[in-house]
Amino acid sequence: MIPNGISFALLALCLTTAACADRLALDVRCTPRGAEILVGGKVVGTCPATVRYEIGEEDKKRGTLQVKEMTVRWLSGASVTIPATTADLKQGYSREIAIARPQDHPGNDVDMKRARELEEEEARQRELEAQKLRLGGNGGGGGGGGGGGY
Repeated sequence: MIPNGISFALLALCLTTAACADRLALDVRCTPRGAEILVGGKVVGTCPATVRYEIGEEDKKRGTLQVKEMTVRWLSGASVTIPATTADLKQGYSREIAIARPQDHPGNDVDMKRARELEEEEARQRELEAQKLRLGGNGGGGGGGGGGGY
């Protein structure tokens, strides 16, 4: 059973290539953004982010990968837990999941404020990068929502 407030959109987004052949990439999107993503009780990123799961030789032979339980937790304490599942690797090595904050949990204003702050910070970063480019700089390295291999 899919928990309330979750819209699963498990899509095959990339073909198997040398670059992604050893990892399953799970793009996690949250509404509102800014929630922590936890796998195995460890924070692995902030929504939106890509969580990568290592694919072993046995997984490749089976054609499936056990994906660990994931919890998405907003600043207000609202959370959604996605149960562990089995990914069919024949469908590709990339998936996407969209998670909505439970509306019945108090503190929506706190989470919306956090989302606005993140958007404002990203806009400032984009403006700084644009200024660097206009001044002839190389722009530096990109960031992103993070996410590690699990």
